[in-house]
Amino acid sequence: MAKAFSDAERDRLRAQLMAEARALFVSGGLRAVSLSRITRAAGVAKTSFYAFFPSKEALILDLLADEAPGVSARVMAPLYDPMLTAPEALSRFLEALLYEYATNPFLARLVSDPGAMEAIAARVRPEDLARKADWMERPLRHFFEARIAAGELDPLPVGTLIDLVRSVGLLAVH
Repeated sequence: MAKAFSDAERDRLRAQLMAEARALFVSGGLRAVSLSRITRAAGVAKTSFYAFFPSKEALILDLLADEAPGVSARVMAPLYDPMLTAPEALSRFLEALLYEYATNPFLARLVSDPGAMEAIAARVRPEDLARKADWMERPLRHFFEARIAAGELDPLPVGTLIDLVRSVGLLAVH
């Protein structure tokens, strides 16, 4: 019978699995993330992977959740600055976002990998995806709603404005 991992072993192995998955994802996208390569790098059996993550897509989503607080701190600040006009705040936000894409290979790969988010969404629980993946949409939605209500922006559909921001980001990545 296999022995259970201690808490320290679990933490170390989880970190190794995540580090290897991140490196593979950055270098080759979701298809490059192989359970064999991840588990070999961590020194565990392939079946042990499932003691840490329900799927490789869930692991990638956890990597995104780990990235989100730092990215939010670096990118979202202009949206919360009451001294900036709406166009200034949006311009500074987009500059910060584009800089993040240029300097953060994980995030750049995630947004530029065709079908990565769709594949992740297909393999994880919807509530996990919503909780971990809307770190950017929520502040943007709040920003647009508040600035439209204040009369600083034309009353356009907020979803359309968010899609426009996504498009600008994708253009820069591609």
